[in-house]
Amino acid sequence: MDYGLVVISHDTDKTFTDERGKEFNQIVPTLDKRAANIVERTCDIIGYARQIETDEGKHTRLFLRETTRFKAGARFKYIPDSIEFTYDNLVDAIQEAIDKEAAEHNGTLVTNQVENLTTMTTKYDFDALMDEFQSLVSKLMETQSPTMASKITKIVEAHLGKGKKVGECTPAQAAELDLIVYDLKTL
Repeated sequence: MDYGLVVISHDTDKTFTDERGKEFNQIVPTLDKRAANIVERTCDIIGYARQIETDEGKHTRLFLRETTRFKAGARFKYIPDSIEFTYDNLVDAIQEAIDKEAAEHNGTLVTNQVENLTTMTTKYDFDALMDEFQSLVSKLMETQSPTMASKITKIVEAHLGKGKKVGECTPAQAAELDLIVYDLKTL
């Protein structure tokens, strides 16, 4: 579509536990978990940029492959582990990765030609979402937690607006209702 989107985030050093119960730290974006799920699935490249010092002096590298120390990655099979961080170097690295993959597949899987471009839209079953909302609220209220009602209200108002109720939702607000149901599931 002839445009690109760049999302920039600060980083944080976060502690994780592996499958053997051993703790390790990794530098990750400071995105909220829900935002990270969306951004990471739509990005072609997740790069980690940092300044390093060499004999020639300080320069910035863009790391394009994940390590145990920091989060990074790319959809491109042949992208290098890191590059000196300039716009031209990034464009060249992407083009070279695409060309290598095209050569591997005789050009059949990689193309810059746009064909049958359609906009993807999510279809929501409004009635099913309303039923699921009611079921979740009933189960949550059965917990007898004194703060559960306020937690539910906070989630609803975060997506619909202060003082709004799910019972007032219309099918046009199905996407918001879907987000409310998702958040209630995390409770």
